[in-house]
Amino acid sequence: MSAPTVLVVDAGNTRLKWGLAQAGRWLLRDAVDTADAVGFEHALAGLPVTPSAAVGCNVAGSAVGARVSAAVVAIHRDWGDRTDRRHARIQ
Repeated sequence: MSAPTVLVVDAGNTRLKWGLAQAGRWLLRDAVDTADAVGFEHALAGLPVTPSAAVGCNVAGSAVGARVSAAVVAIHRDWGDRTDRRHARIQ
């Protein structure tokens, strides 16, 4: 079994940075303007693998957190079905 692949998201006031990590190494890293929700959604839709987990931080406010959470949940349907939504929300 291969190591889990983790999506790491950092939502800042000007840039939305993200990366895909596996076994302590970055597979991919990129960034878009925080206001570019569509660019972030397209980047996630084009990931070469579906991450098994996601972790993130957000200092850009609740509206950005909601957009990022929706984009992350959209790439992994099971995350949106959890009864404990804290696992599928970036605050």
